Amino acid sequence: MTRLDPDELREKYADWRERIAQMHDHTRPVSNQAVSLHRPTTPMTDWRVGLFTTAGAYLEDQPAFDVADPHGDPSIRLIPGDAAPARFRFAHSHYDTSRAEDDPNVVLPIGPLHDLVRDGEVGAVSPVHVGMMGWNPDPARVIAESAPAVVEAFAGADVDVVVMSPG
Repeated sequence: MTRLDPDELREKYADWRERIAQMHDHTRPVSNQAVSLHRPTTPMTDWRVGLFTTAGAYLEDQPAFDVADPHGDPSIRLIPGDAAPARFRFAHSHYDTSRAEDDPNVVLPIGPLHDLVRDGEVGAVSPVHVGMMGWNPDPARVIAESAPAVVEAFAGADVDVVVMSPG
């Protein structure tokens, strides 16, 4: 596994924030000061894995994300762990969703996750995954509403590991 250099990541993040600020005058980036990421202490074969994507994933019978709102759409969509990829749809205002529509696994790798479980590499697929649209220039509602809802969904499903995928 390739280890990323923390200084290189900080530099890339600073560059990204600068470009976003130049393109959108109403952004309010906030750095995460409360949650730390850590490695699981149990083997992968015991993990229950959930997927979280900011690629604007939702199911065909759920409302699409509001791509017309210049302030973004911080709502989430709960996606059952056994949902067929043919039911996935994507709505996002800041990337071309056509490749995700062609193959949802590029941003919501549910097929490969089921393969890992079938092959005994991972313990179980979460009964719930979460889709969200990543364009939310003011993170206040994401922090106050979306993040707690995502945590509640995964905690309620006894998820051990969440694979996060951008859009």
